[in-house]
Amino acid sequence: MWSNFTYEDEVLGLEPELRMYNAGGCRKNGGGRIKLIAGNKECMSFPVNQDESVKADLIQTNQKKAFLLIRTYKDSANGSSSCKNMWLIGKTGDGFVTYATKATLDQAGLVYDDIVPKVHDGQLEIMSIARCYAMGVNGTRGPIGEKYRGHKIHILDSWYAAANSVYFFWDENAQWFGFRLVE
Repeated sequence: MWSNFTYEDEVLGLEPELRMYNAGGCRKNGGGRIKLIAGNKECMSFPVNQDESVKADLIQTNQKKAFLLIRTYKDSANGSSSCKNMWLIGKTGDGFVTYATKATLDQAGLVYDDIVPKVHDGQLEIMSIARCYAMGVNGTRGPIGEKYRGHKIHILDSWYAAANSVYFFWDENAQWFGFRLVE
């Protein structure tokens, strides 16, 4: 579906161009792309694979800057999801630029199934979400061990844990994002 939001006093839209198919009586995404539209102009587009969903977050920092975090994810039958792609977008002059992607998270060392964005003191935190659960001998679900992909986990609930986070911070001199990994 089409989504509109206000970004630095400008109305932007995300317009899907997706092929659809029917399976089991349900209409499903067959893949395509999502377009970022400003006015009547297409600024960027992002690939969406078959059976992926799209989420866009408007990120406001304390420095009165705004950024878009667009991600695709695949839902599992058990209600969990996994991040398939991610783009951190910002405005430069009359256009938009991609500051970071899923590859940036991977290069920084984030280990995750899914991600959750948060803003802390003007910095964007991308927190890893790990599915760390199994059926125990007494029939209860719980985390598997104390580590996820070699990283100590912080248990969020009986289904999920956080392993580490990547913090993005705006470097005013470079006019670009810096980032650091936090365990």
